[in-house]
Parts: sequence; structure tokens; C-alpha cells
Amino acid sequence: MANDSEWKPSDLPARHVVNYKLRYGENPDQRTYATVEEGYNTILDWEQLWGMQLSFNNMHEFYKIRNLGKGFEKYVTAVIGKHGIVTGFCAIADEEKYKEAILKRINPHEEVLDNDSSLLQIAITKAHECDPQADFGGIIYLNRPCDLETAKVIGRRKKIPQSFFAEGVVCTEYSDKALTEFQTKQRAKKKGRPIRVMKENFSIDYPLDIKHLGALSLPQEHPDWSTPLDIPKLIKEDGRESVYPTNMPPSFDDERLMEVGYLIAARTPSNAAINVDGVVVDGKVVAIWTNAIGTSTKRVGAARMAAYNHNDKTMIDQNRHWLSMSRIYPGKSILIHDGFTPFADGVEEQVGVARSAMIPWGGKYYEQTHKVTKDHGIDLVRHKKRSFFH
Repeated sequence: MANDSEWKPSDLPARHVVNYKLRYGENPDQRTYATVEEGYNTILDWEQLWGMQLSFNNMHEFYKIRNLGKGFEKYVTAVIGKHGIVTGFCAIADEEKYKEAILKRINPHEEVLDNDSSLLQIAITKAHECDPQADFGGIIYLNRPCDLETAKVIGRRKKIPQSFFAEGVVCTEYSDKALTEFQTKQRAKKKGRPIRVMKENFSIDYPLDIKHLGALSLPQEHPDWSTPLDIPKLIKEDGRESVYPTNMPPSFDDERLMEVGYLIAARTPSNAAINVDGVVVDGKVVAIWTNAIGTSTKRVGAARMAAYNHNDKTMIDQNRHWLSMSRIYPGKSILIHDGFTPFADGVEEQVGVARSAMIPWGGKYYEQTHKVTKDHGIDLVRHKKRSFFH
């Protein structure tokens, strides 16, 4: 392990100062320090309420997962991620009056959620159901104060089957009972991994998204993760035949879920394919969640991964036995893919999984994709807005 107490990085960029000593870098044989650009708050300004010291990898993951929650401030939102990639996402309207409609749609697991469940507990439970295996050792972001019932789900506890092992959690506030719950979890005598509990008491927003390529920096504006697509506007600008090339428009509710679901797909590394579902009341999306997430260097690989994850709902219990979660099979959902429509392979992978699909279009040859969607009854929406994310 790299543990040279005398080592410090030299030739730092202007306005950067050495601020924090870490045990090691991305791997144990790499030395590292945390440096801060003066004038901005960082994760180091957050208050750590419990758990082990933040590592190099922890900082990267907390930052990435926290940013993945942006744009959903009006919703009660839970984001779970691993290695900086979202593995589960759920956003629920911050209004109790919609709870009954949401629970009616997302159950049949009444033994887990009921009318006494908090909106945040519902959100974290649905986010975790997206890919229980991937969540093991993940980081969780909550955009509302954490209550006891929500804390019970985060972090392994034998008496709570739906709870899962977590590396860390961050939100703006914790109830006393929630904090006590975290302090009593994952504390085996020899191999305990206490949850890192972080309080976001300072905004870590930075004005630019900067990619560092050695000495070269590429600053750009942050992507717009707060403005949903507007399908009626697309129809007005591009024409009905361009948006509905197979003349099979989705239902009104599915279109509204597509518009908001696009914002979740936009924050999934390319190539991205996600399956979403949710609840729409009087034209308003009051809940949306991911049923599956796929990301791959191949277009078809992303769609295939999402289709597989959509149908493979398993979790691991405290004795390391795989348990089936087929009771929460989500049924067909909405595919949102950033692979262009000239290629039908991604849609073919989603046959039997997707009831409708929204895909960007480019190139010249669409007939094969159109045929697949028509033959299998998948309602197709096309748009021209790119959503690459690296």
C-alpha cells in the first residue's frame, strides 16, 4: 500500500492547493492527495457523521452519484450508483395525495410498502429493485432528509430482507433514529464495513464540466438535466411522420414518462439503454423509476444488458444465498436508448420487454427498425436530440 507520509504532489495547477491526505489512490500502489481549487466547496466540506475515512474511490463515487440526482429537486428522489454509474433511480412527486395511486401501481409487495411508508422509503425501495445485484457496495444519494424507515433499507441487516450492503449514503439531514440505525449496521467483529454517512451541508456545484487530459483541460457547460423533452413540440418542429414513423404513437401517459425518462437516460454513460415506468395523474408524472439499466461500448450490448436486467430480479441474503425476486417482475416498460434508429438490433433485444421506445434518429436507413417495432407492437417515438454522456 502506498503510504509515504512525506510525499506530496508538485506542479499543481494554478489556484489548487494540497488539502487532504489520502491513504492511497485508485489502487493501493498509487500515492495521492486531494487538492482543492480555492473559492469553491467540495466533498471535503461535507460533514461525515459516521464510517471510515473517505477513500480516493469513495470521493469519486460520492461526487458522481450526487450529481446524477440533479434536475429532480421537485421530486423525492433516490439514486443508487456503483463506480459512478447509476444502477437504480426513482423520483416521486413530493405530495402525499399521490401516494395511494403510486402504491397501487408499484405493489404487489405490500409486506414491504404500505400507506405508512414515507415517500423516501418508497423511492429507495423502487430504486433498489432495479438491479439488486449491482447495488451491492453502492453509494446512495437522497435529496430529502433521511428518516428511520428509509435508513432501514440502506445497509445490511439480517431481519430486513430488502436491505442491502452499502458503502455510503449522502443527504442534507438525518433524523436521530436514522443515524442510530446506520451506526448499528455492518459492524461484524472482523470484517465490518461501517456505512460512510455524509451530510451535504454545502453545495458542491461547480460552474463547468471539465475533462482533464493530462495537461489539457476541456471545459464545457454542464448538460441540461432539468428540462424534459417536449414531444408535442417535436411534432410541431419535425412533423408527425418523423416523430411517429410507424404511425403507432404511444399512449398519452407513456409519452409523458418518455419526456421525463429521457433525463434519466441522459445521465447514463453511452451507449445507454434504460427501461422506465411510472405513474401519471392528470398529465403529470407523479412517479418514475428505472426497471433496468444497460450501458456498454456496443449499442446492442446496452439494450441486451437492460433486457437481461429487466427480467433478472435477484438479491443476495445474509448467508450469501441467491433469492428470487420474481414477485416484483415489472411487466413491459418503456425503452429509452441513445443508439440511433437505423440499427434495429437494439430494439430486437427488447422484444417482449419494451411496450414502447424512444430513440434518437440519424443516417438514412430506418426500414428495418420500423419493421421490428411494427411487427412486435412496440410504439416508437423518434427525436433528434443527442444525449451522449462519458
